[in-house]
Amino acid sequence: MGMEEEILKDFLAESKENLERLDQEFVELEQNPEDAELIKSIFRTIHTIKGTAGFFGYTTLEGIAHFSEDILSKLRDGVVKVNEDITTVLLQSVDHIKAILANLEQQGKEPDDVAYLDFIVDLRNFAEKVGKGEVPAAPAAPPAPESAPEPAAAAEVAPEAAAEAPAEAQGAAPGGEGGEAPPAPEAAPSPPPKKAAPAAPPGAARAPQLTETHVRIDIHLLDKLMNLAGELVLSRNRMVQIANALDEPELLKANQRMSLVVTELQEQIMKTRMQPIGNVFNKFPRIVRDLAKNAEKQVQLQIEGAETELDRSIIEVIKDPLTHMVRNSIDHGIEAPEIRIQKEKPPVGTLVMRAYHEGGHVIIEIQDDGAGIDPARVTAKAVERGVLTPEQAAALSEHEALMLVFQPGFSTAEKVTNISGRGVGMDVVKTNIEKLGGTVELESRLDHGTTVRVKIPLTLAIIPALIVQAADQRYAIPQINLVELVTLSPEALRRDVQVIGGSEFYRLRGDILPLVRLRQVLGLPPGGGDGRLSIVVLNSGGRNFGLVVDGISDSEEIVVKPLGRHLKHIRAYAGTTLMGDGRVALILDVVGIAASINMRAEDTLAKGVLAEGTAAGEQERQFLLIFNVAPGEFFAIPLAMVNRLDKIRAADIEVVGGREVLKYRGHSMPVIRLENFLPVSPLPEQEYYHLIVFHMNEKDVAFLVSNIDDSVEVAVEVEEHTFKQPGLLGSAIVKDRTTLFVDVYRVIETYDPNFFDRPGGEEGRRVRILLAEDSAFYRNMLTSYLTAAGHEVIAAEDGAEAWRLLQEEQVDLVITDIEMPNMDGLELTRKIRGFPRTQSLPVMAVTSLSGEADRRRGLEAGVDDYQVKLDRDLVLDAVKRLAGAALEPAGAEGGATA
Repeated sequence: MGMEEEILKDFLAESKENLERLDQEFVELEQNPEDAELIKSIFRTIHTIKGTAGFFGYTTLEGIAHFSEDILSKLRDGVVKVNEDITTVLLQSVDHIKAILANLEQQGKEPDDVAYLDFIVDLRNFAEKVGKGEVPAAPAAPPAPESAPEPAAAAEVAPEAAAEAPAEAQGAAPGGEGGEAPPAPEAAPSPPPKKAAPAAPPGAARAPQLTETHVRIDIHLLDKLMNLAGELVLSRNRMVQIANALDEPELLKANQRMSLVVTELQEQIMKTRMQPIGNVFNKFPRIVRDLAKNAEKQVQLQIEGAETELDRSIIEVIKDPLTHMVRNSIDHGIEAPEIRIQKEKPPVGTLVMRAYHEGGHVIIEIQDDGAGIDPARVTAKAVERGVLTPEQAAALSEHEALMLVFQPGFSTAEKVTNISGRGVGMDVVKTNIEKLGGTVELESRLDHGTTVRVKIPLTLAIIPALIVQAADQRYAIPQINLVELVTLSPEALRRDVQVIGGSEFYRLRGDILPLVRLRQVLGLPPGGGDGRLSIVVLNSGGRNFGLVVDGISDSEEIVVKPLGRHLKHIRAYAGTTLMGDGRVALILDVVGIAASINMRAEDTLAKGVLAEGTAAGEQERQFLLIFNVAPGEFFAIPLAMVNRLDKIRAADIEVVGGREVLKYRGHSMPVIRLENFLPVSPLPEQEYYHLIVFHMNEKDVAFLVSNIDDSVEVAVEVEEHTFKQPGLLGSAIVKDRTTLFVDVYRVIETYDPNFFDRPGGEEGRRVRILLAEDSAFYRNMLTSYLTAAGHEVIAAEDGAEAWRLLQEEQVDLVITDIEMPNMDGLELTRKIRGFPRTQSLPVMAVTSLSGEADRRRGLEAGVDDYQVKLDRDLVLDAVKRLAGAALEPAGAEGGATA
């Protein structure tokens, strides 16, 4: 590649970036016409394009940039003010410049099309009138063609405009940058000689040379690097298996070091593929302006979190879904100015595009302050179009009714416009987002507006996956779709799994979970298993279902490879990967499998039938991990608290600073022996120990135990008094054995009083909390970590007792379980909201494990927040947020305020 070609390539790349920014800047200029810095920024961009076009002899491009620059110079000098016509003409210029640049990139020359000649003439006439201080109407210029296939000499494009450019320029802005005119074209233009740089004044210091901090890299090279990193990860996985099998200490050490380097290399290469979502968001000011103008509405766009980064491949896929959502917000959501005024709203509607990171995902929100969606109208349309029967429509919750807008062909529009209303778009949005492993949620309030929330993974190239088996074959399930793992004993299988209308359903903590068997999805013969049922609970499109598999292995990072052509038509597969032993495993497409569950007609029936099996007041069932410290003594903790179970050699434990630690997954992890903090028998000497790993406050910590006994789902009543002391929550009979329930938070806090401290040392505020919880186990656990955080807790065993205490006590916050006898949490919340003295009291609902059904029921009843009991950090953050800043500082006496 010659020097001139390299300069051209850089010019095209830089011009693309500048032009994407120009769309946004022109819209901002229309809203802030007095912004002098904005005008200067636009002027500099156009001036740069004009100068480089002249260098290469691109006369058509130079002519458009020159007359655009003339108009901008008059705006900069204050001769005229910005108005809609001027903005429209300048945007037309940008569109033509983009088309010319695209032709240069694809064919290496300017396009030969009469449309450019006509536009340059119109642009010159418009610029001439602006130069006289007039404000002419914008010409109805046709859109610039995308390409010009027939070759033509650059000199034949716009000869009249180019020839007259010097005279126009000399009268436009004397002495200014805008006065530079493009040279008259010749039959065979050659690049003009570069101007010599002016000499520095005598005695002036030489300007410092700036160091280059960025380089341009071909995107295909980055993709190749990503593929090589994937191959390296596969080789690493294979080496890990070989090293573990040989059990050679030196090989294990070398392999551990290699794993760390491969992981860091992979992370750094991933960073090169990460791009700010602003690259997509910045296109929307222009789109919103044009759509609003077409719909005769006034809309202002606010962009938040444009710096949020995600993988380039995902950015490419989400462009169209975001455009669909913005179109719907403007066409269906935001009202016309006169209607907004009647509703006592500002005439200008607000559309917010927001992005942020959350838990390894990117959340994108499209929020408008328009009319909102009426669930009753949506269900009526669904019945009218035969999507639902009247009985099914009546059984839908408000949230389920809103989600009907994502059904194929569904639309509530009264008439079809050129923007929307044909019933296509939102179903495509949902399908495309779910193919990425993401979800789409919809929230709306009548006359307040609508929010569409999209949740997508950061990257798709190398992902953590769960490995499962079916018929002696291994399959990978992306962990982004994984909710939890459930194993049912033969007794639980007979009791809790029912067949309704030919489909299997399982009642999981009050939620109805449809089951699909992987063997059936893949067309394999039934069989396998030992009478127990292994269920992988997955989420697709905000809805959970259970995938029944023959067995569950460990999780590991996998490299996603595309499917071969002969497999692409099978909806159950999303890709392939190579396992550590070199064998191929297919990656399951969770969205495709979910689509195979046809249960809408049976869903209402299932809810009714399975609900009959839940007697009022039935004790809450808990998933427990049972383990031993010393033989014969059994301990239990909630399985949901456990991040990972592992097995280690006793020789790998080190003592640092008087504490035992373990090199674990690339960092030092503290190891806790329970006998040091609880009155239990000591851990026996063993060659291997088991680890129960917890991940809390962004740190890992582990209990060291002798044996993992079992994981069970039981309904137990914990006795508080027999064994209750710091570090123990009580005891219960589990599997006919006395089992002690460990207070995990208290043990960790005793081990390290600063473990749960947040960065910055911010002090919390003392809150007086009424806790309504019927389970003694959870009541003691919540009380334990709430009081340890400095709050005062008044405990009640059910909703009725909590309501009685509310009449007697003054509290700052109510935390309530949802399922309770003698007035559940929902009824308690409704009573609080209906009583004048307590109607503004903050209420937080808590459950043992997150369930979408419980969350919706709680929010509909009026709770302010919904959290999982076991997530200490999120519960304490919610307490601080709900109680507000007006409370007394921690340690203050009584209820007095400062």
